[in-house]
Amino acid sequence: AGAPKFPQEPLLSFLLDIARRDRNPEAAGFAFRALTAMAGGGIYDQIGGGFHRYSVDAQWLVPHFEKMLYNQSQLSRLYLTAWQLTGNPFLRRITTQTLDYVLREMQLPEGGFYSATDADSDGEEGRFFVWSFTELTESLAADELALVQQFFDISATGNFEGANIFSLRSELYPATTTDNDITTIHQLDRILLKLHAIRSLRNPPLRDDKLIVAWSAAMAASLAQAGFHLENTEYTIAARRAIDSIWKHNFDSERGLQRIYLNGKTSVVAQLEDYAALCEALLVLFDVAGESELLQRAKLLVDRMLGEFWNEESGGFFNNARAGNGPQLARSSHAADGATFSAIAVALGCLVGLYQRRALLDQDASDLEQRINQCIAAHAGQVAENPASHVTFLRSVMDFRQGSASPIQYAAAGRVKVTVRRQPQAQEHSLTIFLAVQIEAGWHVAAASKTALAPLTVALSPAETAWKLESVEFPASATAALYGEFTVKVLCRAAESKDCLARSVGLVLSLQACSDQLCLAPEQLSFRV
Repeated sequence: AGAPKFPQEPLLSFLLDIARRDRNPEAAGFAFRALTAMAGGGIYDQIGGGFHRYSVDAQWLVPHFEKMLYNQSQLSRLYLTAWQLTGNPFLRRITTQTLDYVLREMQLPEGGFYSATDADSDGEEGRFFVWSFTELTESLAADELALVQQFFDISATGNFEGANIFSLRSELYPATTTDNDITTIHQLDRILLKLHAIRSLRNPPLRDDKLIVAWSAAMAASLAQAGFHLENTEYTIAARRAIDSIWKHNFDSERGLQRIYLNGKTSVVAQLEDYAALCEALLVLFDVAGESELLQRAKLLVDRMLGEFWNEESGGFFNNARAGNGPQLARSSHAADGATFSAIAVALGCLVGLYQRRALLDQDASDLEQRINQCIAAHAGQVAENPASHVTFLRSVMDFRQGSASPIQYAAAGRVKVTVRRQPQAQEHSLTIFLAVQIEAGWHVAAASKTALAPLTVALSPAETAWKLESVEFPASATAALYGEFTVKVLCRAAESKDCLARSVGLVLSLQACSDQLCLAPEQLSFRV
C-alpha cells in the first residue's frame, strides 16, 4: 500500500476475530504481518514505547510523531490478542511496552488518561524522538553502539533528514530463541533504558491534558484485559482507577455523562462513543473482577444511552445527543469505522454484552434482544453497501449470533461463567489448558460422567488441525450435577499443522444449565487459546 499508512485497527481486529472463531490462518497471517511490520518500524517508539499516529511513508519508518491515546488503547488490545493466538514473545513485548508507556507518561494523578502528545518540540517535528549519529556515539560505549546497530537501522548518514529514527533491522526473537538470544535482548534493553533516560532530558512535546471519556475508557478496557491475561495487577488497578475517576467526575444522575475533564472541571455533553466506550470498559472490568456493581453501572449507562441516542423511528443509534439550546445539528446514524471503532458498533456490542449477562442484572432486561435486532436491521443497509468500512459492527453481530470469541464467556444468560487459560508450555508438543467454571447459586450443570440430556463435555473445535485431544479431567462428583466453582483440565498433543495458528488450540465446551425447577437448552461455548 502507498503512503500515508494508518494502523487500521478496526480491520485488524476483525481479522483476528475471524482467525479466533474459524481458525483462519490467512486472516491471522495478514494481521500478524501488519502488526509485526508496525512494531518494527519507526511508527513505534522503539525507545519509549507506544505508537505514533501514522506513517508518512509506505514502510512504517517515518511517523507523524504525534501520539494519540486511542491508538495506544486499540493497538495494545490487538497485540495482546495476537500474542494469545501465537505465543510470540515479540507481540507480548509490544503490548507491555505500550501499556507501560501509557501508565508512565499519559496517566492523570487522579486516574484516567491524557488524550495526546504533540509531534513538535523545540519548534521542530520529531526532534524529541530522532538521534544524530554523533549523539549516539557520545552517549554509548563502542560495544553498546555496535549492539544497537546490529538490531536497529542506525548509521552516520541516517534514515530521516540526516538523523536516525530507530527501527528494527533484524528480529529480536528468532524462530528458535536460545538463552544467548534472551541475554542479548536484556543487554539491548538496558541500552534502550539508558537512551530513554538521556532523551528524557530533552524538551518534550506538548501534551493535551484533557481527559476524553471515550478514549480514556477504551484505554481502561485494554488495561483490564491485559491485566487479567498477563496477570499484571498494575494494569488492572490503573483500569479500575480510570473508570472510578470517570464515574466520579464525569457522570451524575441529573446531567448524565460529560465528555471532557480538564483541570478539575467537566464540560461538553457526551456523545454516543463516550457512553459506549465507558459501558464496554465496565463490562470488561466486571468480567475480570466479578463485582456486580460494575455490571449495574453498565446497565445504568445503557439505559441513559438508549434514552439519549436511540432512533425511535427506525431503530438503531444516533452518534450525537439530542440538541438542546442553540443550533440544531443533523443527527448522524453513520455506523462506519474511522480512526476509532464505530461508536454505533460498540454501542451494539454493549447491548449484546448485557444480553449475554442478563440473568445477573437487577433491572428488567426483557427488551434487550428486541433492541439488538432492531439495531442490526436499522444499520444493515449501510453495512451491506460497504462491509469493509463496518467491520466492528459485523464483529458485534457475530458476538450476538455466534457467541463471544473471548477467553471469558457466559452461558445460561450469565449464570455460568467460563474462563479459559493456558499453562505456559513446558514441552513443545504438549499443551495444558484450564477451564475455570463458576455457576450461580441455585444452578448446576449436568456432570460429564453421569447420564444426562447434555452432559458437560470438552472437544476440539471442528476446524482444529494443529492439536489432538489427549485427555480431559473433570472434577469428581458423587451426584449427577456440578455446582459452584470447579476447573476442567485439558491436555492436548501437537499434530502436524505448522501454520501461524499452530500455537493456539480451539476448544468447544458443551453444557446444560439447570435449577431445581427447570433445565435450559443445551449450549456450546467456543474458545481459541
